[in-house]
Amino acid sequence: MPAKRTASDTGALPWERQKGESPQAFEAFSIYRDLGPDRSIRAVAQKLDKSRQLLGRWSTQWEWVERARANDNELDRQARVQALKDVKDMRKRQTKTGVFMQKKALEALEKLNPGDLDVTAIIRLITEGAKLESGNRLADAGYNQTPGAPARPGQQHGAESGIDWSKLSEEDLEKLASMDGGDDDGD
Repeated sequence: MPAKRTASDTGALPWERQKGESPQAFEAFSIYRDLGPDRSIRAVAQKLDKSRQLLGRWSTQWEWVERARANDNELDRQARVQALKDVKDMRKRQTKTGVFMQKKALEALEKLNPGDLDVTAIIRLITEGAKLESGNRLADAGYNQTPGAPARPGQQHGAESGIDWSKLSEEDLEKLASMDGGDDDGD
């Protein structure tokens, strides 16, 4: 029987085929690795119709438990990196939306004639746009929505705008919907 090898000895990443590992042993490891938290030698033996004793030897020789753990850790790391990117992208979009809301509300306020969009609705749009923008900018800087209050891990950071659209009249909503975002820079 070949000497026990570690992933670091081979130059391959732990979840990849190791130097000297037979295609059959790697196939069995791949199945074991991909079973996730409920993985077991028994499940691999049933799937491949091989003896648990043989798979147990391969598992020990090729360090399946450690390699599967390394794979799980890598997948978790990748998921956390993607989640952080998604949160940053969301905050960027929400900040841009908040600025857009304020801009459109100010434009509407400048053009306001009697009978046009309700001043209260415009002010609400400015206020909510500012909340959306500032909440996300403060969150990006490590603060909660309340200026000066440090953010705590796991706390929500300005993801909700809090706008009660039901308070706007049908006419107000139609006018807001007709305003286009002409200055979209593609972000």
